[in-house]
Amino acid sequence: MAKSIFYDPQQKRWGRLRVLLSVLGAVISFLVLFFIVTVFVESDTLPRLTMPEQKRNLRAMKQREHRKPALTKNMHRKTSAPPSEVVLNADEGIRA
Repeated sequence: MAKSIFYDPQQKRWGRLRVLLSVLGAVISFLVLFFIVTVFVESDTLPRLTMPEQKRNLRAMKQREHRKPALTKNMHRKTSAPPSEVVLNADEGIRA
């Protein structure tokens, strides 16, 4: 029987992987620290935007003022016949 593909008796792969992960962890830690430091150290303020201020046309509603009720579509059936007796393609459709 042939040896397994991932068989490594000296465990060289694990040592290399551990070194690679350590270097990668150090680089990521350095980058995170660098970005945090640059955010807090840089105190340059951004220039103001020259956009016009938005006008807000809002007002408080009075207590006696009510909103108009939303118009609802009539969802009641037009006939009183049971659904099994309604002729297909008539003025009233069948609903599930």
